[in-house]
Amino acid sequence: MNLKIKLKQIYFEYLESVLEAINEMLSEYPVSSDLVKVIHIRKLKREYEHSFATAKDVGIYNLKYEIKLNKTAFTMPEIQKRLNSTSGAYYYSIKSIIYHEFGHCLQLFMPFEQMGISLKKYTYRYIQNHFIVTMKMIKDEYIRYFHNFFMLFNWNYDDVCKYLGVYAAENPMELLPECFNLYYSLRNIESRNESDEKRYQFSKAVIEDYKEHYL
Repeated sequence: MNLKIKLKQIYFEYLESVLEAINEMLSEYPVSSDLVKVIHIRKLKREYEHSFATAKDVGIYNLKYEIKLNKTAFTMPEIQKRLNSTSGAYYYSIKSIIYHEFGHCLQLFMPFEQMGISLKKYTYRYIQNHFIVTMKMIKDEYIRYFHNFFMLFNWNYDDVCKYLGVYAAENPMELLPECFNLYYSLRNIESRNESDEKRYQFSKAVIEDYKEHYL
């Protein structure tokens, strides 16, 4: 396994949950052990200072991700209060953050397969430079992909906002990561309320399809 996990600075109460979520994702998606280069705690850039974490492609010769956990959040107590007060998205626990970021690391496989370009053969940067793949093209693939599920569940925009969150509804690139978050956060909860059950069933359909056809 090439993945490096550096959590020396983490607030002690968070360590077990973070490691459990990481190991859960590595078990579910073995490709992640080579795809994710490092998970560590860092100060985020000003534009992301209010985010819990970020995932960024840092590969040179192949696709590699760096997951940064926000130092402000992960080295201090009471992160759950911040999670509970987050608007526009649903974070059930600190694990939700890890699930979401792994979703970002895995989300290019579908659009690039649909465009007939192999991420195993070319690096993302090479593809951007030589195949003229734009973020709009990638977003358009996600709009088409999720449109099928919205039709299946008979969801309109208001439903997406209500069950997946405004954050995902307004940015196609956040739809899959939020489904990772919701599916893995909710699947082991036996007594889900009505809204959570709808979130779970939708995200389950998406994740099972994505896992079967693209990973």
